[in-house]
Amino acid sequence: MFTMKKGHRSRLAFMDRQGKQDGPRDKDFREPDMEGFDRAAFEKSESALSAARNRVILTEFRDEMDPGVLAYWESHGVRKELFDAEVNDGKGKYSIHTPLNLDAGKKYPLVYYSHGGAGTPYQAETAGFSLLIAKEQFMAVYPFNGGFSNEEAPSEFLRILEVLKVKKYPVDWSRVYVSGYSSGSDATESIATIWPELIAAAAPCPGSNAMYNSLCRMTEEAYEKCKAYQVPLLCVGGTMDFGDRYPFPDRECYENFNIWMEKICKVREYQPISFEDSRILIQETEDRVKKAIGVDFHHTWIEHFEGRDWLYGEYDDSRMRPVSLFICGDGVPHITTGCHASLVWNWMKQWHRDLETGELVYTPTPEEG
Repeated sequence: MFTMKKGHRSRLAFMDRQGKQDGPRDKDFREPDMEGFDRAAFEKSESALSAARNRVILTEFRDEMDPGVLAYWESHGVRKELFDAEVNDGKGKYSIHTPLNLDAGKKYPLVYYSHGGAGTPYQAETAGFSLLIAKEQFMAVYPFNGGFSNEEAPSEFLRILEVLKVKKYPVDWSRVYVSGYSSGSDATESIATIWPELIAAAAPCPGSNAMYNSLCRMTEEAYEKCKAYQVPLLCVGGTMDFGDRYPFPDRECYENFNIWMEKICKVREYQPISFEDSRILIQETEDRVKKAIGVDFHHTWIEHFEGRDWLYGEYDDSRMRPVSLFICGDGVPHITTGCHASLVWNWMKQWHRDLETGELVYTPTPEEG
């Protein structure tokens, strides 16, 4: 059922010159800039600097299981393990990050986070989620998903979850969350539509990519289960992302977006929007969020952190629960900044799925002062 999607960019463009599995991306490659984007200014911003801080081990340690890597995570209260490094020429491997000291009898939420195009699990683990594990008390899995473009994400997701059960990891199976960036957003969208009964929320980021040539549009069978299982959706991106753009760049994205909102998220009284409708909205609205993202949300607001504005657009379901949220950093290109993991986790953790009924349950958490 899972077939590769064309996406917005060449995934091989991110491969290092030697094509090495655990190597850094080609330092000479750079995604084209959006018109008006000031790269020099961005690279000095807190968003860029925080991203670099999260990825410090990638530059210091080539080997993902170097003692220095393990010590780094232990210093943050995290235990790292690596499994199946030889499966499928290494493309079946995955790492598991858990709190350093697991409490007997306690069950922990699970985040399944997929790497970007030509990326690896080692790169994915530096997106920021593992820096939250000790405080927030959850587990994270970073899979290869069968290759540099997450070719086998749906089957790997199911396989790895079964292994976790066999190994008796103390997972709270009512709180399994899927997320990923760039190509990982494709993987996340695919897992969410094929296995909605197994997850509580999905965050394909930046999100535009997941709407492009979406799996659920290829065949209605791809989201048949979603008719019975509502799936919340969060997308976190930037207004200066050249490849995964907002507003959505073509009609196909809006057709897929409509399926997600109406059939999968089940937004209340949803009115489908076309590419043409979006362009009219962008021209006529005075709402800064709607203009930037190109969608007529139920609620919009703006927050300021990392030295920039973040634009929020939200949809409710029939029970007035915030079932779909889009967040765009003003001036942010194709990158996970330091706030990315916190934005995703703080939203996802409010959802769980009743294991007996399959019902989606929302428990809002108090806002931090």
